[in-house]
Amino acid sequence: LRPTAWVDMNVWRALLWRVLGDMAARGGDAKAAARHAAQAAHTMELVDQLMWDERDGFYYDIDGRTHRKIRVKTPYNFMPLLWPGLRAERAERLVREHIFNPREFWCRHPLPSVSLDHPTFDPVNMFRGPTWVNQNWLVVEGLERQGFHREARRLAWKTIELVGPRYRGGRRVRSPRFYEWYHPHTGE
Repeated sequence: LRPTAWVDMNVWRALLWRVLGDMAARGGDAKAAARHAAQAAHTMELVDQLMWDERDGFYYDIDGRTHRKIRVKTPYNFMPLLWPGLRAERAERLVREHIFNPREFWCRHPLPSVSLDHPTFDPVNMFRGPTWVNQNWLVVEGLERQGFHREARRLAWKTIELVGPRYRGGRRVRSPRFYEWYHPHTGE
């Protein structure tokens, strides 16, 4: 077993198996298409079975040695939103209970890399709190795929406000600024 099984990496695997199945089907190899599609579905079944926590309404990474959930909430744990077959009630909980929860991820400049309520949250420690545009983009895509169009626009707009130019009275007062990460409260 790997030391840690990450939600996002398993979702990526499932999505890649799905794409391979689509490619095999287009190439005329029905047997390979079925095999890849089955592997994709099986991978996501395992994510749903092993990583979903019904009480918290959240997907958690798991420790490969102990098989216990690692109860740290990050935007990468929203990646199941990218899966076309995600259960609607689980998508709903991720969105309503976590993404737009001001105690967890919905701050001035969402989405922090660790939930605001976690003891290790630190807005200036690269992987323990700052907002990353690439994470936001993936979550926006997942929201769109699950039919949360208004919510996707809200997150996209907050991200554009963070990195885009600013204008006052028809004059640009700030140029676009693209950095690796940003302070989730100040935008610095």
